[in-house]
Amino acid sequence: METTKKIRVVFYARVSTEHEAQINAFENQVDWYKKELLNNPQWELVDIYSDKGLTGTSAEKRPGFMQMYADAYTGRFDKIVTRELSRFARNVEEAYEYAR
Repeated sequence: METTKKIRVVFYARVSTEHEAQINAFENQVDWYKKELLNNPQWELVDIYSDKGLTGTSAEKRPGFMQMYADAYTGRFDKIVTRELSRFARNVEEAYEYAR
């Protein structure tokens, strides 16, 4: 019997403010990730990285993002899943740099 290797994934969630509407948006992101995990049985969840109340214009100012980036270099996971590109980064050039 052949065993399929699981894809080790992490989720990244971010909201730019601590306002109630944004906190609800954060919870909505996490709920979306949970559904995606159920819909992708080949995935194995490693961690959820997040930043609350922080702008997406600079990755270096987001500790959750920077930890995820450092963990990527150690090979802790295979894939980053984010609900929208704007959650990952607001700056296209920076998004491309970190995605590479």
